[in-house]
Amino acid sequence: EELDGAIADELYAVFGQIIEGTSTEPPALSPLVHATLCATKSGLSVINRDFKVLYQNNERSPRFGSIGEPCYHVYEGQEEVCQGCPVEQAFTSGKREISERQHRTSTGEDAFWATTAFPIRDKTGAIIAAVEIATDTTEQHRSRQDAINARDTFRDLFFSAGDYVLVLDS
Repeated sequence: EELDGAIADELYAVFGQIIEGTSTEPPALSPLVHATLCATKSGLSVINRDFKVLYQNNERSPRFGSIGEPCYHVYEGQEEVCQGCPVEQAFTSGKREISERQHRTSTGEDAFWATTAFPIRDKTGAIIAAVEIATDTTEQHRSRQDAINARDTFRDLFFSAGDYVLVLDS
């Protein structure tokens, strides 16, 4: 999938000068675009072909805040592009790419993120950057794991019962 043409044009209009390197200033966002980007609970970044972070919404900037640095360093603390990077995959495929990643928080807990990347094209159709949207899925992952654990516990109790078990379907 690709971004809707109107949305892609708007992204290019907003971020084009930074992506092309003709400006280093943060984009001047319309109030509607700014409010939309700030309202989401997902982290949103614009990343160029060199994997440098060009923009972060308010959900990401307080945590990471390193515009102009490589995304793999800013978000993952790595020295090279992450294995299975959806941004790299979007640059290659020209389509939406999705991955789920596990991270260790500063407190040592596991956190899970679903990351979606969409390529941004210039007026000629060349891919010049990507939008990356990262959504914290830790609670969903924990709920799924709790359901699996409950199922396993029930199964263990069922098969270890010394009595007969009768299951009726009404």
